[in-house]
Amino acid sequence: REVKAMAGAAGRPRRPLLLAVAGHVLLLLALQTGLLINTTAAQQQPQQQTLTIVGEFGNCSCNALTYTLQCHGLGISVLPANLSVCGNLMVLNFTSNKIAAVPSGFLAGLPFTVFVGLSGNLLTSIPGDLFYGLEFIAEIGLSDNKFEAFPTNLLSGLANLQVFRASNNQVTSIPQIFFFGLPKLFEIELRGNRLTALPPGLLRGLF
Repeated sequence: REVKAMAGAAGRPRRPLLLAVAGHVLLLLALQTGLLINTTAAQQQPQQQTLTIVGEFGNCSCNALTYTLQCHGLGISVLPANLSVCGNLMVLNFTSNKIAAVPSGFLAGLPFTVFVGLSGNLLTSIPGDLFYGLEFIAEIGLSDNKFEAFPTNLLSGLANLQVFRASNNQVTSIPQIFFFGLPKLFEIELRGNRLTALPPGLLRGLF
């Protein structure tokens, strides 16, 4: 059964806007809500060693110029314990791989992250504290995995989250307070799951 919820004012863009100017990043994120992240703070952090992640079809490494880690469709099955050696990543794309597990501290030490893409993998569970402390995160992609449920606290404290995608899983229920405390969330995708009903008040405060 298809279930899709949308929240927010009509006419808002569906995705955050990522900006890069030549090889010199001035502003990486400009959200329609008015939140701007100046990368000067990120640049002042000490740059650490690079990290290469090996996949069946190729490898991917941190890009220090664009603050991104693009690992789409490389046949990656195992993730490193954490990505803090990459410095100040903002965009992490691990879509369409063979990842079956995400380490609990995988995103620790990446306070400027704005996008995490894990769609199209083999995930059945996810640590409840995976996104803890990511105050700037705007979009999370968990679609096309094998989730049956999500931890109640998975999105807790993500005040700047705007998009949550978890379509085409095997989720049978959503905790009533799952979306509480997310004032900027305007797009939720849950289609293609096994949901037959949503708990009363699930979307309270999103409209």
